[in-house]
This record gives sequence, structure tokens and C-alpha cells, in this order.
Amino acid sequence: MMNARGNADWLGTGSRRHVSSAFRFSSALAVILMAIAPAFAENGASASAVERMSTPGHEADELARRVGKWSVVNTIWPTPGAQPIVMTGLVAERTMIGPFMQEVMRPAPGSKMPDFQRIAYLSYDWVEGRWKYVSMDTRFPAGIMPAWSFGGEEDGRFHSCSSRLVS
Repeated sequence: MMNARGNADWLGTGSRRHVSSAFRFSSALAVILMAIAPAFAENGASASAVERMSTPGHEADELARRVGKWSVVNTIWPTPGAQPIVMTGLVAERTMIGPFMQEVMRPAPGSKMPDFQRIAYLSYDWVEGRWKYVSMDTRFPAGIMPAWSFGGEEDGRFHSCSSRLVS
């Protein structure tokens, strides 16, 4: 709803002028920043935080080293302190999609394991400073399963991941 001066009435009478002034200021600032941004880029000024954080670092290199087809031994601990369940006869195909490693795991050809598919994504989150992982697995009725690390990588393992590279 607009009043006679063209200001929005939806925030109440006391804040109309403030909202209108703030909107005009932020709009003008946005136009100025868009106008001068190319000049900064041409002069070699530092990149924005988003650009710097979107540039692949050593974490992406670590993921890229894992691209390809792998034989996988999957180890699951159903409860703390329980004996692990070890599954062999699995293959995983890993590809990079931008900064994300996509993994599609299934039984190896000729395996006697029932057919399934697990799709997972792993990446490093620069904002939170940790690895993030999400997977969907047709063997489990758990839906989309997220996980994240509390640290980096050690001995070829990401701390939050349960599968280990064997090939």
C-alpha cells in the first residue's frame, strides 16, 4: 500500500521515511559498486571474498587425486564398540563436479552382493572450515545422510567417512 508521497505504508507510519531513505541509499550504493567493480578488476585489485573462497585449494587437489574407478572395502560399525561389518566386492566411480567429488558406489561386476547404489558428494566448506559429505544409499531407509568432519585428512581417510580406499 502506498501513501501520497509514494512511500510504503506496510511498516507503519513511524518508519516510512526511514525505510524509504534506507532503500534509496542502498540502491544508490549498489549502482555505484556495480559501476566501479570492473575498474577494480582491470586494475588487479584483490578478488572478492566469494571469489577467493571459490578458488580450488589443496583440498580440491586431494579430492581430484581420488578420481577414477576404485575397489572399495566398506566397514560399518552398527553401534559403538560393536564388531565391524566389512563388505567387499564393491566398486566406486569418482568424478569431480566443480569443487565436489561425486562418488557412485555399487556391487562389482560378478559380485554376489545384492544390487544397490550409493551416490555421495564430498567437498571442503571454506566458510565452516571443514569437510562436508552427503549420501543417498538404496540399501538403507535413512534418506539423505549428511556428515561433516572435525578435522582434516589423516592416513588417506577423511575423519567422517566410513569407506577406505584400497586400490
